[in-house]
Amino acid sequence: MSHVESIKPTPLGSNFTRSQKGTFYKPKQHYGYGYGNGYKNTNKKFGQSSDFQRKTHKNSEKYRWDDGQGRQLSAGGILPYDDDGIWVIGEKVKDEIIYTDIGGKYQYQDGDIYKTVAREFGEELYHSSNITREQVMEISKTSGPMYVNGHKNIPVYICYIVPYNVMKTMGIVLNPTLFLTHRVDVVRGNPLVPQDKYDSVVLTHIPFDRLISMLAKEKSAISYRLRGVLKYGSLSQRVFTVPPSPARTPPPDSALGDSYSDEEEEAAAQKLALLQISEQLN
Repeated sequence: MSHVESIKPTPLGSNFTRSQKGTFYKPKQHYGYGYGNGYKNTNKKFGQSSDFQRKTHKNSEKYRWDDGQGRQLSAGGILPYDDDGIWVIGEKVKDEIIYTDIGGKYQYQDGDIYKTVAREFGEELYHSSNITREQVMEISKTSGPMYVNGHKNIPVYICYIVPYNVMKTMGIVLNPTLFLTHRVDVVRGNPLVPQDKYDSVVLTHIPFDRLISMLAKEKSAISYRLRGVLKYGSLSQRVFTVPPSPARTPPPDSALGDSYSDEEEEAAAQKLALLQISEQLN
């Protein structure tokens, strides 16, 4: 049995109780309100709907993956970068886009965090680009991981900060136009699913100078997770030492000669991204 195979997922926040033998069982909950001890609720319905509820609960149970070094991880992802900036996805939150690295939650069906990273990479990009578990493991040997702590100040998220040219040598290419095309196909193929159920809405490259100005704000379009990765990861010095570009191209909707601020530039960039999404779906 390999090291990875010997690692078992650790259950979190489930309704299961550990017995003295280390197995898990679910306590009975078929007693209704207003009934005395030992009396079952006779109005409780069993059958197909009950089976469905049990399956739904099973799929919603949260587990973490023990890496064998004292860390129990609940999610993982990848942050590609090049000499000019980083590659991120944008997730629509209300009427704005929040940028984050490409990743998501661990599922016990994955078996390990490498499979989680590979699966989430393809899902978040609507399979406009894909990476295999084996490629993630290869990347992990050369690109040191960055861990983001949870609310209890313990590592819960792993992120591999990877040079984009390394990914391209593996045949992994990021294409924003292809991303939008695949996203439109998925959305149109699921007419019964509300569009706000889809997390990632745009794949984009953020230059370092723009990233610096975004990170300088208390409230910006950078997710908490990505902010932590940038602040404490291998890109920290580059992000906080690269001077702003002396000359920038005005936003697409600004008039010639008009002055504009970083906030206006960011707003224009988000407006353009949302406009592209809307045009693709119409």
